[in-house]
Amino acid sequence: FGRKTENGLRCMNIKIHEGSVNCVSFGPAECGLTFACGSADGALSIVTFRTEVNIWETRKIVGAHKLGVNAVSWAPYMSMQTIFNKSPPTSKSLRRIASAGCDCLIKIWVDTNGGWEEIAQLTNHSDWIRDVAWAPSTSIPCTRIASASQDRKVIIWSTVDDMKWTPYELPLFEDVVWSVSWSPTGNILAVSDGVNKVTLWKQGTKGEWVCVSEVEGNTPKR
Repeated sequence: FGRKTENGLRCMNIKIHEGSVNCVSFGPAECGLTFACGSADGALSIVTFRTEVNIWETRKIVGAHKLGVNAVSWAPYMSMQTIFNKSPPTSKSLRRIASAGCDCLIKIWVDTNGGWEEIAQLTNHSDWIRDVAWAPSTSIPCTRIASASQDRKVIIWSTVDDMKWTPYELPLFEDVVWSVSWSPTGNILAVSDGVNKVTLWKQGTKGEWVCVSEVEGNTPKR
């Protein structure tokens, strides 16, 4: 699919939102060619290429977040709970998305094979949420999500059933927190904030999260 232009091969050009598209994220490879995007119009769209009919299919969640969607992140294809329990994966465990927006909420969505259903809301932030990141499931026996907000908070959320989430707040940051990103193994969290700083966080033996490295400008502090 796609057509050649003077700047390369354009695979797709589609207008699915009425406001700026603020975030986009590809799904796990096991889910096929699919991505999710969130917009200032408050909607969340999941776009999937259907190889059997050679078309792009869009499922749109209107009103996902009031005032706009700022971040979206896919869950790993298979959770560690599924691996440890040796139970067969289901559609709910395979296609899950976390979204965050200007309504100070994080929402967890699952694919129900006919549409996307909201199964949880995480509510501990008091200002716009700027980023959300689902942790890889390669080394942890639970599901984790990290969120970053204008309220200067970073919260690490944990669950074993996708329904009840336990929050852990890192120490308050000096300024707005813009971005969070997990290491490939899912045990180190990188955080960037509004004072030109990146910090790395890791969970200690007693369950507490500690800063293990800090980079300000181009010079590591430790």
